[in-house]
Amino acid sequence: RSHVELNPELVAMVKRLRRRNPKTGRQKSLRAISRELAELGYRNIHGEPFAAESIAGMIRQARRI
Repeated sequence: RSHVELNPELVAMVKRLRRRNPKTGRQKSLRAISRELAELGYRNIHGEPFAAESIAGMIRQARRI
C-alpha cells in the first residue's frame, strides 16, 4: 500500500512543504523536507527520517490522484 493510502496527512504535509516560496520562488530540497518531517514526528517504520527518494515517491503518488 502506498503512503497516500496509509497516511494521507503525511502526504499532504509533504506537498505543502514542497511548494514554491511565493517571495523567492524556491522549493525546499527533499532532504530538508525529510528533516522537517522528522522534527514534526513523521518517521518511517524503522523510526528513521524518510529518505529523499521516499519523499519524491510521495510527491509522485500524490500527483497521480
